[in-house]
Amino acid sequence: MSSFIQWNINGFYKRSVDISCIIYNLQPAILCFQETNLKNNHCATIKNYKGYFKNRTHALRASGGVANFIKDTIDSENIPIISEHEVIATLVKFHKPLKLLTALQSCNNKSPGPDNVPYIFIKNLPPLGFEILLQIYNTIWTQGLFPNQWRNANIIPIPKPDKSKFDIENYRPI
Repeated sequence: MSSFIQWNINGFYKRSVDISCIIYNLQPAILCFQETNLKNNHCATIKNYKGYFKNRTHALRASGGVANFIKDTIDSENIPIISEHEVIATLVKFHKPLKLLTALQSCNNKSPGPDNVPYIFIKNLPPLGFEILLQIYNTIWTQGLFPNQWRNANIIPIPKPDKSKFDIENYRPI
């Protein structure tokens, strides 16, 4: 699942281990931090993320500051804001519906079903294809109409190693 993390971090560098753990465990699409405490004109980095920053400009020590980190696989750009305050805006462009994309990426099924459409085809749909597929899924969900064809599957029983082939309990479905 993709997530959006917002955190009053109270010091970017002293929380670097916590940030790494969050990224490893949650794999967020977007991280937003307040109180980064970075020095003026300093930009921290997170591997595989693009960073946007606004640091406190009139301070004798590192304090305040905000930062947005967007996964580098997601198109994003800074939205200019003229302000003395520590505020930033970032335009995030999701080209594919995020939840649908995440669900498909977590699926590692390589075998096609009765329709003979492999998952790799669905994973690589163009943006319009994802939008149409999402509309179909949303219609099914909101109207409670589950197509009868989707109730069918190709199941191949595979015998478990070193077990009797005469006992049905000793097979796993593929």
